[in-house]
Amino acid sequence: MAGFEAGTGPQTTISATTRPDHQTRRLEVGLCKQTLFSGLPHQPLPVPSIFPMDIMHLTTLNDPDLFLKLFTGKLNVYAPDNKSTWDWAIFYKNNALWNAHGETVVRAVPFLPSSFGRAPRDPAKKLNTGYKAWEFQQYLYGLGPTLFRHLLPRKYWLNFCKLVAGVRILQRHSIGYQDLLRSHQLLMDFAYEFEELYYQRMESRIHFVRQSVHLLTHIGPETFRAGPLACYAQWTLETAIGNLGREIRQDRDIFANLTQRAIIRAQVNALCARFPRIKFEVGGVSSQSNTREFEEAIGYVFKPRCEEYPSPLTEDEFAALKIYWNRQGWPNRDSWPNAICRWAKLQLPNGQMARSIWHESNITVKLRRTSCVEVGLLSSQIRFLVLIDTMQIIHNNSTRIGNVQFYFCIRFGDTRHPLAMISLFSPPDANILSDSSGTVYLCDPMTGPEGLLVVPVTSILSVVSMFPDMHVTQDGHISETGKFSLMRHAYIGLAHPSPMVVYFDDDDDTV
Repeated sequence: MAGFEAGTGPQTTISATTRPDHQTRRLEVGLCKQTLFSGLPHQPLPVPSIFPMDIMHLTTLNDPDLFLKLFTGKLNVYAPDNKSTWDWAIFYKNNALWNAHGETVVRAVPFLPSSFGRAPRDPAKKLNTGYKAWEFQQYLYGLGPTLFRHLLPRKYWLNFCKLVAGVRILQRHSIGYQDLLRSHQLLMDFAYEFEELYYQRMESRIHFVRQSVHLLTHIGPETFRAGPLACYAQWTLETAIGNLGREIRQDRDIFANLTQRAIIRAQVNALCARFPRIKFEVGGVSSQSNTREFEEAIGYVFKPRCEEYPSPLTEDEFAALKIYWNRQGWPNRDSWPNAICRWAKLQLPNGQMARSIWHESNITVKLRRTSCVEVGLLSSQIRFLVLIDTMQIIHNNSTRIGNVQFYFCIRFGDTRHPLAMISLFSPPDANILSDSSGTVYLCDPMTGPEGLLVVPVTSILSVVSMFPDMHVTQDGHISETGKFSLMRHAYIGLAHPSPMVVYFDDDDDTV
């Protein structure tokens, strides 16, 4: 590149007399074939600086391929190395353990919100049958730290958690400076420890240290240079390609059909740009009947089912409401008749639907029980990250998790107060949270009156998943510990509220 910058590179290659001579000179000066971007009249950044790092394929295809081959003992082995010394290969020659681990992934799927996208399939059965990048994302970076906690030797688990913690931070669409420094340090520590633990400076293991391991140490500096890589990731392009491919209906003239679909999409985009408040119904025919909107909570809509006649709260629920009632300073607490109409679902300002346990407990089909949503933080004493039936709560700047039991409304004159009754999970195990570099948020469901809390629906922020913690023995026996682990959507920060699209209920999203 030095020759190119000095202006001698092009002259050196042009003066070549033969093709082999031209290729040799081009290699010497670092010149390559011209790109489309090279012809732009104005280039704020030159080639190759204009191209940011691809975080999608690096973290969800390249590194998962390496780690699963390490854990299953499927990497090539060269003398004098021997696979019997690979204490990290927990699934090597242990099909019972590998199959049981795959079953734990399957058991976790019903607890993943349908809005999390495609759920990971059983890796023991489907890993070699087109396992998708998003499945690896959900499997390794979502479920992985919790599911591997009881399987990997501790030193390898700690190292793996540093990888997950660093990648999770760098997958955000907005990253604070201190978080950027922390994530970079986590990945630097991971890469150094990876060589110490796996490679061990053995010539026969040098193929363990793939380029994808080293590239992880460049994500932080690249984020500092170009901004959060989630904003440039290939997910959008890959999704667009997949959507257009699924829209093709005429096999006889595929490209003509694809052209028409692209034209329709461009027309819809133009309408959205020209009329920002226009709404497109996705997934079915909209019905405004049996819904309830609130002037006091713009954008929040109660959705059926709803109780036809008011019914009383339980003693613990009534006690929780009294606490909220007193905090709000509402009148007539003692004369209130203790009767409400429960609502099943809540549509959030971004168009997503939040369900409740009261609704889901009466559904016989196996659902993916929650739906992922995120709402901006509101100014209130209690702030939340709500789940569809599992909700994350920020209370006095501390994070808590809970289940939405049901939604209801209290009225005083012409003023209505839409509320949600939730049951909390305990705070996370501090030792596990610290040891796992913040990747394993493990807690217990709270029972009794101390676990119930009434909150305004305007506190709802984002849906998360709480999936069961499972222990697997070496002979493949699976047992649940009774604890639950938190999993967030990796890119939910990119899902901004939009009035243009209304997403209908996903009760048909079965497991």
